[in-house]
Amino acid sequence: MASGSNGGSIAFTTSNINAGNILLRFRAKGWSGSETNVTVTVGSETVNYTTLPTSFGWVEIPFTPLSANPTITFSTIQNKRVHIGNIEVFCLPTCTPITLTQTRPNQAPVDSKVQIEVNDVTPISQVKLNGNTLAFSVINATTIQIEIPNTATAGANTITLEEIPACQTDIPFVVTEYSGACSTLPNTYTDLFISEIYDSQSGNQWYMELYNPTPNPIVLDNVYQLKRSGDKGPSPSYSRTIDLTGTVPPYSVFVLFLGDASPVTCSGITFDFTEIGNGINENDQIDLFKNGVRVDISEALNETGYTLKRKVVAGETVPTTSYNAMQWDISSSESCSDLGQFDVDVTTIDLSSPVDITACKVDFTASSSISGVTYKWYYNNVNTMTNWNEVNAANLAGLTLLGETTDNLTISGNVSTIDGFQFYCEVTDGTCSRVSETAVFSFDVIVDCTLPITLTSFATSCEENGFNTIKWTTATETNNDYFIVEKTTDGNNWDIIEKVNGKGTSSSTTHYAITDRNPVNQITYYRLKQVDFDGQTETFNPISVICTSKEHSMTVFPNPASHSVTISLSGYDFENATLNLLSSNGKLVHQIIVSENETVMNMELDLRNFAQGVYLLQWIDGAGKTEMKKLIVQ
Repeated sequence: MASGSNGGSIAFTTSNINAGNILLRFRAKGWSGSETNVTVTVGSETVNYTTLPTSFGWVEIPFTPLSANPTITFSTIQNKRVHIGNIEVFCLPTCTPITLTQTRPNQAPVDSKVQIEVNDVTPISQVKLNGNTLAFSVINATTIQIEIPNTATAGANTITLEEIPACQTDIPFVVTEYSGACSTLPNTYTDLFISEIYDSQSGNQWYMELYNPTPNPIVLDNVYQLKRSGDKGPSPSYSRTIDLTGTVPPYSVFVLFLGDASPVTCSGITFDFTEIGNGINENDQIDLFKNGVRVDISEALNETGYTLKRKVVAGETVPTTSYNAMQWDISSSESCSDLGQFDVDVTTIDLSSPVDITACKVDFTASSSISGVTYKWYYNNVNTMTNWNEVNAANLAGLTLLGETTDNLTISGNVSTIDGFQFYCEVTDGTCSRVSETAVFSFDVIVDCTLPITLTSFATSCEENGFNTIKWTTATETNNDYFIVEKTTDGNNWDIIEKVNGKGTSSSTTHYAITDRNPVNQITYYRLKQVDFDGQTETFNPISVICTSKEHSMTVFPNPASHSVTISLSGYDFENATLNLLSSNGKLVHQIIVSENETVMNMELDLRNFAQGVYLLQWIDGAGKTEMKKLIVQ
């Protein structure tokens, strides 16, 4: 079957075929690698088959549902040739309708578990993602589960539930990766567009470039076409149609070789698509089609030998079916220098992904080498949740979370409640975000996951002496070696304050307390880390406190003391000040005269020459302010 400028077709009416589902089988071949398309219409159903073999082979296409004795038509587009023969029609069983109830989650990164709930899973024999077969497991009478493979393409996808070849249910599904504004293009540049046209002065060379301005790959097969018209205008008469194949990566160019095979006037260019054919002439119009609808337009010059390169113009909508010369840099002499590149700054984020774990606590890492990025973690329970929730204390109440805005997420506590949950990390650099692959947490039922301690309280308070007190209480302890108390003022750099021995194994309530003797006059975060005898650790959520310094203060440490004591003073006039050590009956035992231009002072007093007993420390500053503290010498 051959066709001219108007295409061609053959048709016949069947007989003795009942209404229902059929499988149409025929032998066919395309005349060449660019002539592999045939449109098959059976009754009211039409299929555009685009992958005919170039040597005779069998083709099978299911159709459902059809009326009795349908008419079968084969047709080709203009200037294409195909061979059709040995047509056979097979009747198929009636489909059992599959009704979709819910997809959980309804969008996800690769490696995610996805449950599909329908009215009945019994008829399902095969599950496919964009035509590729997936393994699936039956959860119950109405639910199956699949996993999105890491080879899946980001963006819009189709999950297909097949019963028999003629019976299928298609489910739209979005595979997530990049989001936000990841390039300097205006957000009005929304889909594939023509970015450059090259026409040679001599010969018949026609090169073109397309650009993908989106964060997802664009698959061209069976979707996009280029059409050339010999005349510009609102009603073009197309003389050449090019069915595009291949995939345009995110924020990338796609270069096409469309003219004569030789001579190649642009050497060193890597072409993504080649179809040898007639070139372009003066005043030609080249249009980009998507699913049979024109989406972008370009116009040749009224001469040969030129380059047209798309400009980035703020406020313009691209692609567009309204030609605007202001969107193009026009050169009346051809140049290969820009083929294969489009001048746009693009943000890319390198990202390592977490891996599945089976453990007694969640511990996931997803990191990027880019400095200054931010991290945010999300989770999903595939059994119940259609969406993803942010990992935070409100959404996961009762669990101990650390690092939910860092590259390392840990969750401890009764994590059996999140057994089977899946997690991913979103990394953001400015206005551009990328998500990691998904990882699943499985609670370890073999290893003893008994919580090392049951922490019932953890608090801090400001004391009269200017120090901060940190207190905590445990209800039970198992294999507990010691605690470490740490503090920070910036949320990142933690300093150890003190190590406190635990009770080992205990079922009694135990109270602990330490003192931070070097507080700062700003918000301070404290956290508690518990260490087992076998080296395992658990870190609890931090608490914060801010203790505003008094106008002046005097602290004595240690007290009682034996060898020496430190007196800390702040907010006083230290010029011509006096520190007196008095006996319990008020007699002067020792005196120190101070004359310093300071606001804070720490003095150490040697006590080895004083008898044990109760003393009074009297401080009189240069302005006459007096402070008295009791001191016990042991």
